[in-house]
Amino acid sequence: MEQAEVSAPNAAAEIGAQYRAVVARRAAIVAGLALVSVIALLFDVITGPSSLSAGTVLQGLIQPDALSASQAAIVWQVRLPYALMAVLVGAALSLAGAEMQTILNNALASPFTLGVSSAASFGPPWRLFWVSVFRSLAAIGWCR
Repeated sequence: MEQAEVSAPNAAAEIGAQYRAVVARRAAIVAGLALVSVIALLFDVITGPSSLSAGTVLQGLIQPDALSASQAAIVWQVRLPYALMAVLVGAALSLAGAEMQTILNNALASPFTLGVSSAASFGPPWRLFWVSVFRSLAAIGWCR
């Protein structure tokens, strides 16, 4: 009897240590994935069809005044907005997928499970139909 009472605190401490190890491992994975995302973002901003070197782009991100007007337009108005939008869209899609898997309690859930893909493919023809209807009505003078 005495032995069971002594082992209970040890078991609780062991479970607590295991939980902290799992949390630390998850935090390390998230930090690693965040680092990979930042590296991918920088790679996306650095690469492109213009003849800007990686050093010029990185210096322009840190010191925008170091770039010429055309270089600043390429980096700040073309490359960086596209790269940031790609990161935000990717994050939104991954969050939507994780939410769908959580709601359905199914790790293999996909947009096809709920018919989301079918509804998304129905939208463009629906829009085209109504645009053609309103253009036809505008052509005969019924709608402006």
